Amino acid sequence: MKEYRAFHFRLYPTLEQQRLIHKIFGCVRFVYNYFLSYQKEHGVKKSYDLCKELKNLSNQYVFLKEVDSCALRCTIFNLEDAYKSFFAKRSGYPKYKSKYSYQSYRTNCIRSSYMGKEYNNIEFDMIAKTIKLPKLGKVKIRGYQNTKEIKGKYYYKINTYYPSSQVCSHCSYKNRNIRDLSLREYESSKCCFYNDRDINASINIKFEELKLHYKLQEIV
Repeated sequence: MKEYRAFHFRLYPTLEQQRLIHKIFGCVRFVYNYFLSYQKEHGVKKSYDLCKELKNLSNQYVFLKEVDSCALRCTIFNLEDAYKSFFAKRSGYPKYKSKYSYQSYRTNCIRSSYMGKEYNNIEFDMIAKTIKLPKLGKVKIRGYQNTKEIKGKYYYKINTYYPSSQVCSHCSYKNRNIRDLSLREYESSKCCFYNDRDINASINIKFEELKLHYKLQEIV
């Protein structure tokens, strides 16, 4: 059984990133309202069928190509969820989105590999305190916590032989000559960063935890 875990960050986007975020809000709202009207006229369709129509819609309204395409698809699935809630009598008929109401959007994490290189459209950098998001690029973040909805505790088992204190958390260079645990501080032979052994190890373990977290999700 898959286990999903979420994290909360506060974003600190640049002015240009803020403008793009507002553009994404507008495009997500436009797509949601467009397909709500479409289904009122043609009947309720599966989200996968509507996603096929999204390409034609993007060709008709080229401004949709300027934003995160995953966010546009996600809003179609949100609309499907709204219809499911309506048919299950958990809520009323889906309503049009307004620019004066609460604004948000969600996206998907996509992983792929090419020529031996792995690609992720969403990436965390816990040292620089940034998160790379589709179309936005690297955005500064602060704060880090698990969502309140997650109940219980989750543990990630790191390989016993993982050299957390031998790998520089700044440049990833592995120095096999510092296996002596009495050496509590050392300078990286590659980037010359001066590491505290315990702090360096804790940062590396956090990265390994995030890697395991994503592998468990296979996700979003």
